Amino acid sequence: MTSLANSIDPSPHDKRVAFTLIELLCVITVIGILAAIILPAISGIREKANNSKCQGNLRQLQSASALYASDHGHFLPSITNNVSSNGTIDRVNWYENPEVLEYMGDQPPLKCPTNAASRDFHGKATSGFSYGINITNVPGGWSDPGDRAARMVEVINPSTTMAFADAVDWQILMYAASNYKDESYIAHSIAYRHSGNANIAFYDGSIASKPKSEVVRNPKLWNIVQQ
Repeated sequence: MTSLANSIDPSPHDKRVAFTLIELLCVITVIGILAAIILPAISGIREKANNSKCQGNLRQLQSASALYASDHGHFLPSITNNVSSNGTIDRVNWYENPEVLEYMGDQPPLKCPTNAASRDFHGKATSGFSYGINITNVPGGWSDPGDRAARMVEVINPSTTMAFADAVDWQILMYAASNYKDESYIAHSIAYRHSGNANIAFYDGSIASKPKSEVVRNPKLWNIVQQ
């Protein structure tokens, strides 16, 4: 009798746990709910990290500009027009100027981690101009010899005046502050790529993230040389 019972009733080690269809659906539902909660949180953490990195880049740019100003009497020039012996002008933009890059440790132009898919004015994919230098009412024209740059004595309110910002062009102007749509090239346009905000570096080295409503048509923010 004992041997017959043993043959019918398996030992506990041989028993298998079976899920019903309802239990399986409950597990899948719970996993879906957890994913819906966790994924946005992960995305938010990633955006905060990108935003922090971007602000660090801008801080580094303005630090380099301040060092440049201490040696030259004016901040980083947006363009430098060198006149050759035959009278032609050799133009050098700030992001490719060896003298400027020396103050940034000779590294390539800094790139915002959120600026992933930019295009130039021909529509061609490019590394992009992640940051633009503010040239609103800065003396000097496109073809004028010398540097287009703000002198230290001309920046009256360094804590409220924009020096650099997120952008899709390497020079930015107040008149184009409302033109940003995506990461495609738009002449002189600031970029609101951080959840609708643009990161801005001020002349005193401070950094702020500002929405479009506080940037567009704001001469106190844009005008470098007070008029």
